[in-house]
Amino acid sequence: MEQVQTFLAMGGYGIFVWPAFALTAVILIGLLVTTLHRLHALQNDLSRLHDPRPAAAPAHMPEARP
Repeated sequence: MEQVQTFLAMGGYGIFVWPAFALTAVILIGLLVTTLHRLHALQNDLSRLHDPRPAAAPAHMPEARP
């Protein structure tokens, strides 16, 4: 058990190392979540663009007549 405490203390620098480690982990997890969210949003946009069915015309735009 003392070996674990010695490791966590890191020669007196543990008070600086572990918060820096935790902050880095939080930032990296945030970047991962943001990236995955943006990926899914872009995939949805792309699938909508490739949809062969035409989208309904917005209500405020009249249909074009030949």
